[in-house]
Amino acid sequence: MIRRLPAIAVCLLLGCLCSPLSAQPSRELAQKLMALPERPKRPDLPPSALPLRFLKSERIAFLGNSTAERMNLFGHFETLLHSRFPDQQLVIRNFARPAEEVGVQQRSADYTALDDPQLAFSADTYFCFFGFNESYAGPAGLDAFRAKYHQYLDTMAQRYPRDDTKAAPRFILVSPIAFEDSGDPLQPAAAPINENLKLYSAAIAAVAPNANWPSLMCWKRLTPCCNSSRDCSTPSTAVT
Repeated sequence: MIRRLPAIAVCLLLGCLCSPLSAQPSRELAQKLMALPERPKRPDLPPSALPLRFLKSERIAFLGNSTAERMNLFGHFETLLHSRFPDQQLVIRNFARPAEEVGVQQRSADYTALDDPQLAFSADTYFCFFGFNESYAGPAGLDAFRAKYHQYLDTMAQRYPRDDTKAAPRFILVSPIAFEDSGDPLQPAAAPINENLKLYSAAIAAVAPNANWPSLMCWKRLTPCCNSSRDCSTPSTAVT
């Protein structure tokens, strides 16, 4: 038996070398395997107005900066959506990334060379979380922010249709949250930062109706707490 072991090893080696699995990976094969299936027409979306209504099994995605990206770790908002609409069986994915802006979406090289996760998901509704990072440009950056936001929404609608009929998704524009005053003199003061956030929240509120999308103004709900050191542990009523 011992004498047969080298012969067996040689046979196994030759089998591995001749196996199709040992061939170099083929990009064409990978693209074929990961190609999107047919996407039949989706039901028409409910009116884009507040309070929101959702379809059965509606696909919802989050886009934007760290406000949304942190929801990967703390799923309070997603939990609220499921608990508020338990019969809709919502499907939710988070595509947000730190430092994202309406004019800046950094991705690694060949990020969508084989497939585009966002296109594969084909969301019906996007919650867009922008404005915090852009607010550091101050009042001088408002015009560019509004213009880039309009361009971003147009690009997303064209690039990521809901189905093969090219039906456009809808967008819910969420304002930045307020900057919290820590009371620490070594930390930035909240008031001047919140002044800029107020301007950019107003810009989002102006972009939304012009693009026929609703907006959620989180900034108004949180500013009284974040500009002071008083206790704000009472649950917010922003989600109804």
